[in-house]
Amino acid sequence: MQNSNVTAEEPLLFRKQEYFTEVRWQEIDQNKHVNNIVFLGYFDEARFRAMVQSGVDMNRLLKEFGISPVLTKVELEYKNELTYPEKIRIESKIRFEGKIKAFHDQYAYRLSDGKLVAVCVAHWFFMDIHKRKPVPFAQIGIDAINPASTVLN
Repeated sequence: MQNSNVTAEEPLLFRKQEYFTEVRWQEIDQNKHVNNIVFLGYFDEARFRAMVQSGVDMNRLLKEFGISPVLTKVELEYKNELTYPEKIRIESKIRFEGKIKAFHDQYAYRLSDGKLVAVCVAHWFFMDIHKRKPVPFAQIGIDAINPASTVLN
């Protein structure tokens, strides 16, 4: 007999993922904090790793199917300074809107005091690089409406 209070576990793709990195000396600008363009790199790497950690084989999608993510918009809000030699943790969580549009909501925290240093919302979709057209999530096994049905191809 199953307990009716137990819910199906959320698929890995829909869970929060974490990425850790540290500030390098050359990433500091004349104001002695991390340069704004560096934050974009941190968040980009965290997004890619979050997808891989979630079971999306990005290399396979590109090599076998010619499918690649395309970034359409990045919203970045700075909350606190980040300086050298700080270590940071970036949380990334994916969300979907419709058949092709997705977002990564990301939060960067200083490890020394746990303070939020930046928030990023990345808008993106998967594209067939040969046809130059968007690829519906269902084509690669992502069910954005019913996450429990997601079975990545």
